[in-house]
Amino acid sequence: MALREGKRRMTARSIVYLACAESREIMIFEMSRDSGTLRLRRSVDVPGSEKASPVSIPLAFSPDRTRLYAAMRMPPYPLVTFAVDPADGDLTVLGETTLPGSVAYIAVAPTGSFIFCVSTTSNILACLPIDADGVARQPAQQVCEDMGFAHSVLVDAAGRNVYVAIRDPDASRAIIYDANLKHIDWPENVPGAIVRWRLDPATGILSD
Repeated sequence: MALREGKRRMTARSIVYLACAESREIMIFEMSRDSGTLRLRRSVDVPGSEKASPVSIPLAFSPDRTRLYAAMRMPPYPLVTFAVDPADGDLTVLGETTLPGSVAYIAVAPTGSFIFCVSTTSNILACLPIDADGVARQPAQQVCEDMGFAHSVLVDAAGRNVYVAIRDPDASRAIIYDANLKHIDWPENVPGAIVRWRLDPATGILSD
């Protein structure tokens, strides 16, 4: 679910987007900020896959709220970019690309130039570039593997650090990073951790 505030506070409304995995659509609601009442405006299909997304359809806004990104969790794992109408919040498909797997969470860098995603099933953290017009059209430029059930990712306000929440209850070794940043070993009796990656805001490249 995603929330977009009205452009002017005096409108006393917000737009709420609810992603529905089984029907492969995003429902657009208008919400009264005074009462919290929701009114369904319309539903928009998320293209790219004929099958229902099994668990969820992660959503993320661009920093300026003019783009909404939706990640489908069935092959070919499309990431769809929507334009957000500034007047009424309606969505229009602008383009799509393919994700490296079924992702549980997506987050956009403060510059709006990169989108990060994590996968619990593929155990990856990936970075995809976003074009100058705000559309994600290219595949992942970097994929960090063996991330240990990564299920959430956030970028700090400065756009220089990426935080990934990871969990692997069955691990029994100390956390060790290999030289090429593609493997994590876990300590005994520690079910999870938050891993910080350094981010180059110009290139989107992650490093230890």
